[in-house]
Amino acid sequence: MIDFALEKFVEMAGSDARKHFVGGMASGWADDPNTLGAYAAARPGRYAARDLLARPIADKLFFAGEAVAGPYAVLCSGTYYSGQAQAEAVIRALGP
Repeated sequence: MIDFALEKFVEMAGSDARKHFVGGMASGWADDPNTLGAYAAARPGRYAARDLLARPIADKLFFAGEAVAGPYAVLCSGTYYSGQAQAEAVIRALGP
């Protein structure tokens, strides 16, 4: 899988890209019993459910990830930004 992706990237970026490749990794998310291959796609007409899911519960349980990343939903960058925002929310909830 990694070799395939690297070859496709080299096709787009040129053979020089290969020398910058350090290593790759793949997860078994499709077989993970906690995800069962799930991904953050909203059903048609249900995009607003992401906002509901993003709300903390009693300022004790916070959700982060690509599913609740607003305009960055379903993107790796969304996972990062969402985690960062929720970490800041946790800090605020804990108070001084």
